[in-house]
Amino acid sequence: MLTQLRAAGERRDPAGRGAKPPVVRWLIVLLGLAVVAFQVWSYATRPSTLTIAVGPPGSSREAFVVALAKSLAENATPHRVKLVPVGSADEAAAYLDDDKVKLAVVRSDEARKFDARSIAIVDRRAVFLVARSNERVAAGVSEEYAGDAGEKPALPEVLKPDRLLGKRIVVGIDDLGSNRALVARLLAHSGLAEPAITLTESPSASIAGLLAENKADVAALVLDVTEPAARALMMGISKALSGAIAIGGPPSPEALAALYRDITVTKIAAGIFGGLHLLPSHPVSTVAITDELVGDSDLSDAVAAQLTKAILERRGRMLAENVSFEIESPPLDALRRYMPHAGVAAHLNERSTSFLETYSDQIWLGLFALGLIGSSLAGLWNRLGLFGRDEPDATAARIEQLADEIESATTVDEIDNMRGELRRLANAQLKMAVNAKSPSLESKLPANWFQTLDDLALRRAQELSKS
Repeated sequence: MLTQLRAAGERRDPAGRGAKPPVVRWLIVLLGLAVVAFQVWSYATRPSTLTIAVGPPGSSREAFVVALAKSLAENATPHRVKLVPVGSADEAAAYLDDDKVKLAVVRSDEARKFDARSIAIVDRRAVFLVARSNERVAAGVSEEYAGDAGEKPALPEVLKPDRLLGKRIVVGIDDLGSNRALVARLLAHSGLAEPAITLTESPSASIAGLLAENKADVAALVLDVTEPAARALMMGISKALSGAIAIGGPPSPEALAALYRDITVTKIAAGIFGGLHLLPSHPVSTVAITDELVGDSDLSDAVAAQLTKAILERRGRMLAENVSFEIESPPLDALRRYMPHAGVAAHLNERSTSFLETYSDQIWLGLFALGLIGSSLAGLWNRLGLFGRDEPDATAARIEQLADEIESATTVDEIDNMRGELRRLANAQLKMAVNAKSPSLESKLPANWFQTLDDLALRRAQELSKS
């Protein structure tokens, strides 16, 4: 039984031999809590990374995403963006449709049928036709526009649908891809479809030469008219045709916008392309397509709202870096191909969300983490004995100490004192068992512990007496 008492003492180390002082224990716990708190804070406050598919490489779309990523990285925003380069807007749409990315920059007339929500309009590109005008006009103003400058100009005669029958129409290809399907659909509304017309494609840089060499009759262009490249292209065409050019949009732009939700009515301002004689000489009503930053339908409202806020707050800087951007929020009151994300609408309508709605995911994760941390700390506190032991534990610890002290006693008086303490401990244990107010000591030590230690004390006293 004495062996069992000593084994119990070795398991619990009640005497504190080799145990850490309470101050050291608390320092260890506080250091652990600080490390855990730092890790939780770092995880909760780290910016989330959103992947954006964009292409083709080197395009204005890619330049927008690069500028956005740079702007977000330089400011204390809760989001970062990672560019995923693809070959075209169609491929970007495929990445978003296949859940490979959370965001993409796509055309409003994207042929792929998929569910996406608009975050921001990146660019707006007008659709317009260019043809050789009356040869007698050398000032860049066709005769159809003669008269009162305040009157709303009609479509140039040379670009009216009946005059386009049998014409060779070349569609400009730019760095953003093919526009043939878009132009064919718009012209078909006016009855202009092959074989009544001839529709081909050619790089935009070759349009001026084709018109000047009479290899094409009309050019169909899809351009952001505010870009320097668009102005340079139009000035090149004007020069090649000696300034005698007519500019107009597809017939019935309002009707086209009503029929197709992927296009919108726009107007090309008079003189936007510059030149000695303003080009165009009158405003041109036409339609436009948009390049838009769209998000997956399951993108959270909070993320969409925060991203919209960051884009709109920093668009001034991005526009200063690249004048070709036309960053704006999607309209909320129009039926269109990509309807605004609910988070975008909430931000634009200034509908603030509650703290719990905004950070519900983080709160649940935090509570889960705290549960794990609490369980770990409870085990650590029990292991280190930071809060001390209850009365039965303390009594058991003292009894285990007495087993060693009895064997090491050197006088009979010491033995008598120890036997007296043993009797007090036995009386205390008897009272606890009778009152049943706390756990019994019998669960801590082997049975008959008092008799065993008392016999040990008597034998030790006899040994001392004989010596």
